[in-house]
Amino acid sequence: MKLVRKIFSLLLVVCMLFSSSTALAADTSFHGLHDELQPQDNGYYTWKIKGPAVYKGIETRPSTSPYSISGKAAADGETHQTNVTLSLAVTVSGTCQVSRDAIAATVGVSLTGTISVGASQTTRSLRKGEYVEVYVSPQYQVYEVTQVHGYQLHSDFYEDGRTEVVTVYVPVTPAISFVYKR
Repeated sequence: MKLVRKIFSLLLVVCMLFSSSTALAADTSFHGLHDELQPQDNGYYTWKIKGPAVYKGIETRPSTSPYSISGKAAADGETHQTNVTLSLAVTVSGTCQVSRDAIAATVGVSLTGTISVGASQTTRSLRKGEYVEVYVSPQYQVYEVTQVHGYQLHSDFYEDGRTEVVTVYVPVTPAISFVYKR
């Protein structure tokens, strides 16, 4: 009977050891599947730029008042030339979750200071007594930069689904238009 008790106790200990090691293995594999979502001592949450900036085209901001008004033409065939130089800032709309320097590097332009842009244009031949109202409309190259939030663990980055898009407006050659008057 003592032998049966010893064998039974030994079997009970072996079963307990086996079940606890299986439980530990199952527990470890469960956490292993979700480590990318759990904060770690050597990881952190952050924002990053996703991909290159996306070029969206040129945006023209129409002028509502004349830039200048020419004098009246003294004779048929005269022309009027307009030379324009504007100092415009690169602007950003939206919430910058990453540094402005990171956004600037993605677009390839500084976000500080101004950019001087110029244009020159000549009217068609004017008739005697005709004059010109000159309108100058700033133009901008438009880029979108997508920022994503996630968890950085060593060299791996796990996105968590949050994104913020900022729009960057870079000044380019302004548009000049003429309104002919008598």
